[in-house]
Parts: sequence; C-alpha cells; structure tokens
Amino acid sequence: MIWNLIHISALFAGALSSPTPPLPPTFATGDHGPCQILNFGRSADCGGRQLNSVLHKWFPDTVENIDLSSNSLNAIHAADFQHLPRLRTLQLQYNNISHIDDNAFKNNTLLEYLNIFNNSLQVIPTMALASLLNLKQLYMSNNLYKHATLADSFSKLANLHTLSMGGPLVMGLKKNDFQPLKSIKLQSFAIKCSSNLSFYEPGSLKVIQTKKMNFDMAIDQRPGALHHMLGDLANKTFTAITFRNLFEFMYYLNEDDIFQGLKDIKAYQLIFHRGKFNENLLRMALVNLQVTPIKWLRLQYIDFARSPTFVDSG
Repeated sequence: MIWNLIHISALFAGALSSPTPPLPPTFATGDHGPCQILNFGRSADCGGRQLNSVLHKWFPDTVENIDLSSNSLNAIHAADFQHLPRLRTLQLQYNNISHIDDNAFKNNTLLEYLNIFNNSLQVIPTMALASLLNLKQLYMSNNLYKHATLADSFSKLANLHTLSMGGPLVMGLKKNDFQPLKSIKLQSFAIKCSSNLSFYEPGSLKVIQTKKMNFDMAIDQRPGALHHMLGDLANKTFTAITFRNLFEFMYYLNEDDIFQGLKDIKAYQLIFHRGKFNENLLRMALVNLQVTPIKWLRLQYIDFARSPTFVDSG
C-alpha cells in the first residue's frame, strides 16, 4: 500500500536553516571584552551580546572557534580576524552584515566552517571566500543578493561538502549559475528563492552532485517549473529531497501532473515541509511514488485543505 510510504512528522530538523555546531567543552574562562573565552583559549563565545562591531583584541591568537551570532554586526573588516591563523569555525549568522572586506579571511586559511546565514549581504562575498580552500561547510542563504550565480573561484573549494545559498530576492535560477560546482561532490545543497519564483531555466541544477537536495522556493506562479527541477535531478541518487513551501500562498488546482518526474529519481526519502496541499496535489504525489524507489514520504506541518470542487465518493 502506498500509505506505508507516508510518515507525517511533527518534528523538523531545519533542512534549509543554518545548523550551529556545539561549542567545545568549557575548561577555562577569561575576560576578553564581551566574549567568554573557553576550552583553554581555543573558543570564544560572543553570541547574543548586541555587538555592532568586532575588536581583534577580544580574541587570543590561539582561538579556533568563534561564535558571533545573533548580534548587530553590519560589516566584517580585514583586521577583525587577521591575527587568528588557527581559526576553523566562524559563526556570523543572524546579524545585519551588509559588507565583508575582500581580504577579511586572508589569514584564516584553515577555516572549515563559515556561517553568514540571515544577514544583509547584497552580493555573494566571492573575493573574501576565494582563499578559504579548506572550507567544508558554507551557509550563506537568507541574504539580500539578487542572483545565485557563483564565480569561477568556487571551483577551487574542493573540500566543500555543505552549501546553502540564495534568499528572498533571488527571483529564479539560470543554467550556468552553479557551473563552478560541477566537479565538487557535496553532501548537502540547499537553495532558496523568492516566494514569487519568476523563472527557472532547465539545467540550472543539473551539475549539482549531492546526497541531500533542499529546495526553499514557492512555485505558486510557476508550477510548471517543477517539471524542470525534477528533470535536473533525473537519474541521480539522493538520501533525501526536501521541498519547503512548495505552494506557499495558494492550493494547486490545475490538472497537469507536476510530479511525473519523480519516476526518474532515486531517493530514500521525500520531504514536504509546510506549504499548501489539497487532495489533488497529494494524489499526484502518491500516484507517482508508486513507481519510484522512494521509501519514505514525510509531510511536515503542511496546510491541508480539500478543494472547493471536492466530492466525497465514499
């Protein structure tokens, strides 16, 4: 029975949100301005302290992990972290950063984890990221840049395994946006676009190699775009594919089966998080799942309502 595939969950692990690594155990503390210095000088906790700038004197040169999340920072300057050659983890999410100097991370070549999620960047900080050849996890979604096009320098980030990008002002995806990633095997890729998706060029995501694919884009105005998205995933294997707010503002009432492409995708789990579902959309998903190798269907916090024309036949 197809219903054996369905798992309706009240838990959501934040597929497109920005995970925060736990701080190392506390062994020692020090007084360095507003920050708490932990783990024998290897970690600095400066999160949630209403800071609007960074002073390099706060951090001993032994620091490897810095948490500056949930502050009021508006810029990252070249001098902020230049004396920290051992820095490996930098959390800058939930600030108001609109500018990052091109050489902001020039001396932080060991950096493996960078989180600039939910800031005010109007462009992808390409030059600042270019020297981070050891980068493994990069979270830069929920910013204010309008295009998702990656520069050629991203092709040098060979160690990258987790990437989240995009934001509410990205109106659509173009075929060459992610070409620099074509030789990089990711574990997780997440893309966010405007709630009013305006365009999706076929082939936009074809070069992406990843185990987990996460979409945060509403196709209310462009439901046909799902054909192209699924087409780009055809003949690939995933552990999970997640759609967040697939239909954010209206229920799908058309007869065109937008889930036909599922039959060409190999995935262990298909997840729909939030978004509007009616019996028409759910039926299309279930019918197509019967001819796919997908093992689990998870519906998380969806807004379900019957169509106005629904007739209960039994």
